[in-house]
Amino acid sequence: MMKKQFKDALWCDCENDTDRANFIAMGRACETGIISKSIQSELVNVFNYRAGWSEERLGQLTRIAELEADIKLLEAGVVTVDGEREVLYGRIDELVQAMKGGA
Repeated sequence: MMKKQFKDALWCDCENDTDRANFIAMGRACETGIISKSIQSELVNVFNYRAGWSEERLGQLTRIAELEADIKLLEAGVVTVDGEREVLYGRIDELVQAMKGGA
C-alpha cells in the first residue's frame, strides 16, 4: 500500500507490518481512534522491527531450503562443483573422505 493511499485507509486495509508502520506514522491510527497519540512513535518502531524481522526470517528460510537441497544431492550421489555436476557413487562418508583427500 502506498503512503498516499493511507489518507482514507482503515487498519484492516494494511496487508503487512510495513503497511501498519506507515499507517501509524501517517497518523491514521490516531485519527481512526485505534491508538493514542502518546504511543504512536513506539508502535511505528515495533512494526518496522517486525517488518525487518520478517524479511530476515524469509531469507533464513530460503537458505535452509537451499541447504536441504544440497543435502539431498549429497545423499543421491550428485554433487555441484563450481557450477558443474559430477556423479559420484558410494556413501556420503566416502564422499567426505574423498573431499578431504583421503582414500
